[in-house]
Amino acid sequence: MSFSVQACNRRFLPETNINTANYGRTDKTTCSKGHPFEQLQNTNCSSPNALAPVSKSCNGLESCEVFATHTVFTDRCIGTYKYLAISYFCSLPAVRECPLTSLLPTPFCSGSV
Repeated sequence: MSFSVQACNRRFLPETNINTANYGRTDKTTCSKGHPFEQLQNTNCSSPNALAPVSKSCNGLESCEVFATHTVFTDRCIGTYKYLAISYFCSLPAVRECPLTSLLPTPFCSGSV
């Protein structure tokens, strides 16, 4: 299963910035449909390394895809059905400031940081 989203509006706030990420289970109802009762009971389940791969895949992009599997995230709760929960915000890309120069009437910048 993968998480894929057109997260941020290209025209207004095109960059995704990951705030939090959790791969695990923190309640009994999220993504519970069709799964056995036993797989939904452990609600104290989280992967300590979830933020790093999500941030690496998504930060600064307009859209991204992250595979929500134990091969990407640490599986500390074997037997528990897990889901990937992500919070993010959208922002404008950082733009490098140009030093003013007397050679050009208008400063020109290329690239971003």
